[in-house]
Amino acid sequence: MDEIGKVVGLNGNLAKVELGISDHCTNCKMASFCLVTGSGKREIMTQDLVGVKIGDVVRVRISGGNQLSSILLVFGLPILFGIIGLFIGANYSDVASLISGAIGLGVGFGILKLVEILFFKKRIPKIVEICQEE
Repeated sequence: MDEIGKVVGLNGNLAKVELGISDHCTNCKMASFCLVTGSGKREIMTQDLVGVKIGDVVRVRISGGNQLSSILLVFGLPILFGIIGLFIGANYSDVASLISGAIGLGVGFGILKLVEILFFKKRIPKIVEICQEE
């Protein structure tokens, strides 16, 4: 899926791009998590393949499969490990269940961070062209 946005920040070969609300957003129940600026716009980090400058209007290519798997990882992995920790601790006491659940949640976030470090560059949306402003 391609979207048009404006470059608002640069960091090496990464660019922060501000995207408007697309038709896909209106049907998505998770859209509120993407709208971090509070202005009806989304900000994403992208890989700069074409040498952009701040203020450029660009076409960003986002793989649909990446979005779904990313959502599942971010929300599912820590919760899964937290629940596993709760069940392990439930064999001992309520306090142990609470502590092991918190530890499981932390382990889930740790694994999520490791996955981000190992696979971030492969999964990041890419800027494929600089568009002419209209």
